[in-house]
Amino acid sequence: MAKAPKRGGGGETARAREMRAMLREWEGSGLTLTEFARQRAVPLSTLTWWRHQLRQRRSVRKRTRAVRFVELRQVSPPANAPPFEIVLPGHTVIRVGAQFDPTALEQLVKTLSRC
Repeated sequence: MAKAPKRGGGGETARAREMRAMLREWEGSGLTLTEFARQRAVPLSTLTWWRHQLRQRRSVRKRTRAVRFVELRQVSPPANAPPFEIVLPGHTVIRVGAQFDPTALEQLVKTLSRC
């Protein structure tokens, strides 16, 4: 049975840390990835695969960090807010200010709709 990969505190495997360090070295070397792979006797496909994997992980972490929660507070509408208008069949119009009791309005509308 295969052993589980050893992970550091950041949840990254030892191999991922090793390849991240190697790719950082390559970036500072001034060599092409092909030349670097040849000098290190590492398959080019291994380096390109790890470069892709690590870039994807970095991209996911950036998107995840970008999520922020903002507190929302319910604010009462200003006293001078325009009224609501409800037009019922038969041209009955009800104007309600911004501050109203929803239950009382519902009862009023039901009562008027029966007329």
